[in-house]
Amino acid sequence: MNLLEAQQTLTDSVLWSGESYPKEKLNRAIRYVLQDFINDTKCARKVGVVSVSSGDDVLDILASLPDFNIESMDGIRIGKQPYITQVGVSEILGDYKNHPDKVGEPTKIAFETPDKGMIFPVSDDNYDFSVVYSPPLTAFAVDTNTPETIELNIPDRFIDAALWHGCKAALTRGQTGAKTSEDWAIYTQYKYKIASKVNRVSFTAFAGTAI
Repeated sequence: MNLLEAQQTLTDSVLWSGESYPKEKLNRAIRYVLQDFINDTKCARKVGVVSVSSGDDVLDILASLPDFNIESMDGIRIGKQPYITQVGVSEILGDYKNHPDKVGEPTKIAFETPDKGMIFPVSDDNYDFSVVYSPPLTAFAVDTNTPETIELNIPDRFIDAALWHGCKAALTRGQTGAKTSEDWAIYTQYKYKIASKVNRVSFTAFAGTAI
């Protein structure tokens, strides 16, 4: 579904006849609710590839995946290998210190910054890392004049309920009042139902450890 179709769903099917909102307000409601939906359901999950060369000890994810954000990352693997274990920075620094000459296929990763991962052992070859993550909602300006060109990165089978209930609540009740409305309650229940289905995939090796 593109942004124009989302706007039309709201104005033609959801809002009361005669209700009218400027496009900026429509788009703010759509952006707020659909980003919330993506954050909690990870329904936009995808796999991107980041490459390293022999001798590399850092995985520069953002350079290859500009829509990456660490908060929505589910796992990293090399080929069909098990997911690499995420550890704290202190552990990897200790590995570098205790095993300064160790090279091989990386089995650990730690994040000192949100966009670059420190890997251990130091890479002994060229590797392609598969990064599993959920990107943010497709970016758009609230005053865009070409909404038909903006494809929203939420599967069509999920988006209608978010528009019918979540966006309706945000439009008619405002950001604070929306969350006490019946429509928001219906949207939230639907959102967590979808999240429970989408997130049945388990990334147990990538449990994550605080820095």
